[in-house]
Amino acid sequence: MELDLLFEVTPGHRKVTEIVEYGDNLSDIMNGKMSGSNGACFDLHVVADTTGKLTGKTRAIVTMFIKPNGETSLNLREALTLTTGECIHLEGTGISLPGEKPGWVKAKGSFKFFTTSKSYDWVNTTMAVFEAWGDPGLMNIALTAVSITDPVFVPHRIMKKPLAA
Repeated sequence: MELDLLFEVTPGHRKVTEIVEYGDNLSDIMNGKMSGSNGACFDLHVVADTTGKLTGKTRAIVTMFIKPNGETSLNLREALTLTTGECIHLEGTGISLPGEKPGWVKAKGSFKFFTTSKSYDWVNTTMAVFEAWGDPGLMNIALTAVSITDPVFVPHRIMKKPLAA
């Protein structure tokens, strides 16, 4: 299996510009104070610099659905403006769990992409997986997104063998 680095966000290169709180206070949640049994929901508006094959600046809205046990569902919508001026839409989903260090989280998920740019139209058929880790309270989070290229995942190669009866 081959991994192709698409982009990374290193700690210190991400900033929350707005937090939308749907009832609960995010700082209370980050300090372990969940008010209800239903969990909590927040939108984080984030800007970040990316490096790698897709180098540029991203503007994202990260919706977090936090369960009382700390498990978090993530929905991400991003506009990635590359240093070349082209813009790529990213849509992702994932989960986040409490990390090994107190206050840290580890997140995993996937992205799909869309653009009308001829130079980057290859992203329209690319799925990527991401992993992120760090302290969300300080937005000291690292994120790495890679695409996976492996002939095993290509349906026409799988289907060359007849199905067993």
